[in-house]
Amino acid sequence: MKRVAETSESGFPKPSGSSILLFDASDPHNPEMIDRLKIHINCSNLLGYKGEMFCTM
Repeated sequence: MKRVAETSESGFPKPSGSSILLFDASDPHNPEMIDRLKIHINCSNLLGYKGEMFCTM
């Protein structure tokens, strides 16, 4: 089973350039980036609930 960690990076103060980053954290000493998802808002909080991911500003 793969462990996935997610975090966000912000282009603050510019609204462009924000992303959600997904990492394979199965080996916590060697995390590997799975994907970078570009978003059009600054995301400060991430929440996963019933298979859905939510982002708040």
